[in-house]
Amino acid sequence: MPSIRAATATDIPVIVALNAYVQDWHVQTYPDRFIADPDPAALSDWLAECLQIDGAVVFLSFDERDRPQGYLLAQVADKPANPMRPARRRLIIEHIAVAESARRDGHARALCDAAAAHARETGCVDLFADTWAGNWAAQASFRALGFQLEREWFSRPASEPPLMAEPLPAQTTVAETAPPPGQTDTTT
Repeated sequence: MPSIRAATATDIPVIVALNAYVQDWHVQTYPDRFIADPDPAALSDWLAECLQIDGAVVFLSFDERDRPQGYLLAQVADKPANPMRPARRRLIIEHIAVAESARRDGHARALCDAAAAHARETGCVDLFADTWAGNWAAQASFRALGFQLEREWFSRPASEPPLMAEPLPAQTTVAETAPPPGQTDTTT
């Protein structure tokens, strides 16, 4: 059973090492969005800043020999109310990484359970996590941990004009273009 504790500044080198695999995946998959081989000193400084942010938390997961095997970085985010929806406080999981050799040993679950406890303690109503398209392992892990698809993000370079490969039929409504509530599009 993994053990969890909050990280401190002395844990930054461990977090940097655990992040390397995830960073490499992102660089390989999205080379225009991520920096290959980020400067270790700059990354360490950034993590130190993260540890100081009000509402931020970093947890470390350890195996039975007290070796670090994973980390989770999350931050409380408040969305103010507006005329269309109530205010919402949630804990956003910014990073989660588990060493390849320790996958399927309960580290991600233990990290997310610690994050959920922190969310409750800080008045958050839920946890929120996102993944990049193509990160099937992370998506499957989040689903196995009880996360549900809530919304999808789309992006395009601002420098390019919008293109529609196929225009929508003239009478198409949102309901006709989306799967029924609770279901996801399985065609991709």
